[in-house]
Amino acid sequence: MRGIQIGMYELNINHIVRMFSGYVQIQREGYHSNPSIQSCFEFNEEFTSKLSSVPEIISYTARVQGDGLVSYKDNSLGVAIIGINPITEKRVTDIYKRLNEGKFFDSGSSDGAVVGYKLLKNLGAKIGDKVVLLAQGYDGTLGNILVRIVGSIKTGLPEFDGMVVFIGLSTAQNLLSLDDNAHTVAISLEDISSVNIVPPSQTNGNIIVNAASGGDSLWYSLDGNSWQLNNIFTISTNGNYTVFVKNESGCIVSQSVI
Repeated sequence: MRGIQIGMYELNINHIVRMFSGYVQIQREGYHSNPSIQSCFEFNEEFTSKLSSVPEIISYTARVQGDGLVSYKDNSLGVAIIGINPITEKRVTDIYKRLNEGKFFDSGSSDGAVVGYKLLKNLGAKIGDKVVLLAQGYDGTLGNILVRIVGSIKTGLPEFDGMVVFIGLSTAQNLLSLDDNAHTVAISLEDISSVNIVPPSQTNGNIIVNAASGGDSLWYSLDGNSWQLNNIFTISTNGNYTVFVKNESGCIVSQSVI
């Protein structure tokens, strides 16, 4: 029984890691520790051309995120609003496989929304209902939009399922006054050998391992024996460390970090 519980816990972590990081991501410096709406960058043709010119990159997808409120009838709840392009997102993550009810919206400019199944229940709403999203934009103004709930997701993490609202990337950019800016670009690479390690001197005592393997689950270790699905290690002292990354086939790569 204990083995089943541990296995389910690791599976839940893997779902979240894949959804938010894609194992490799591009962000403005400091966004990881302080995800401010102002910490964005222009996601334009020049940017995407550079990504497309890297042969190791299989696919990529842009996202924006902001805090806000969702209102339905007399109910209002705090939410995390995440804007995605559903077409490119499917090439990088498997969040669409977590669909619990309904469907995903089919474009970045859609007025549809996919919400956590617990959020849907807490609102007292159902698939097909319209809700209002309110959020403070990049310029400080308060924006609001009316969206229709087209689906719900169930990741297995109650807190996440009780607060997330996915909407189209362009829809979210308009709501948050972000123009063509993004907060994160998640990337899927060709193989596990493309590993980047952020040293603890840059992450307040954490070692962050960003790696990709074209869709495989990845395990991480600091000793090559004890493995975890979380790609962040908290260390008590600085020093020389070796990070190991293993994919589902058992292939292991390592890299030193000071």
